[in-house]
Amino acid sequence: IMIVVLACYFITIGSPDSWAFFFSHDRGMLPAILVSCLASLLFLRLVSRRSLRLPFTGAGHDPITYDAIVFLPASSLTILLFLLARTLFLSVFQDFPLTEMERATHSLFQWSGQGLGLGILLSFLTQIFWFFGMHGPVFLFSAEHLVLDPALVDNIQLASQSLPPAHILTKPFLDVFTRMGGSGCTLSLLIAI
Repeated sequence: IMIVVLACYFITIGSPDSWAFFFSHDRGMLPAILVSCLASLLFLRLVSRRSLRLPFTGAGHDPITYDAIVFLPASSLTILLFLLARTLFLSVFQDFPLTEMERATHSLFQWSGQGLGLGILLSFLTQIFWFFGMHGPVFLFSAEHLVLDPALVDNIQLASQSLPPAHILTKPFLDVFTRMGGSGCTLSLLIAI
C-alpha cells in the first residue's frame, strides 16, 4: 500500500520542479493526506476483488512477497486511475489540482475579512484539525501567510513612521494570544468570546 500511495502522490504532484513545494511540511501535508487516503481506499477496494488478483498458489515463504505479486493488477490499476484523473483534471481546469484546492482555501480566508471573524475562523479550524490528529497551524500556514503577513508588514511600516498599528490580528498576535498553552487555551478563548 505504501508504495502504491507514494506512486499516486508522485503522479498527483507532477514534475520534479514542484517537489520542493509539495514535500514541504506547510503546503504538502494536506495534499499528501488526501492522496494517501484516496489511494489507499481505492487500492484496498480493488484488492478485495478476486478478479484483480494474480492466481498464484505460492511465491516462496515470505507473505509480503506473495502479496506484492498477487496484488500487482490492483496496484497497477490504482496508479493508472490516478494518472487518468490527473490528466482529466488538467484537460478541464488547465491547472494543477492541488493548486486549485489551495486557491479555494485562500478565498475562504479572504472572504472572512481581517478582524475578529478571521481570528475565530483560524482558531476554530486549527482546533478541528487537531481534533482529527493533524497539526492545525501547519495545515493553515499558507492561508495565514496570505492574510496575516501583509497585516504585519503594514504594522511595521506604520510603526516606522511613529503611527499606531492598523491591524490587531497578525501572525505574532495569533500565536501569542490564541495558541499559547495549546488547545486548552484556545478553546477557553473561544468559549470566552
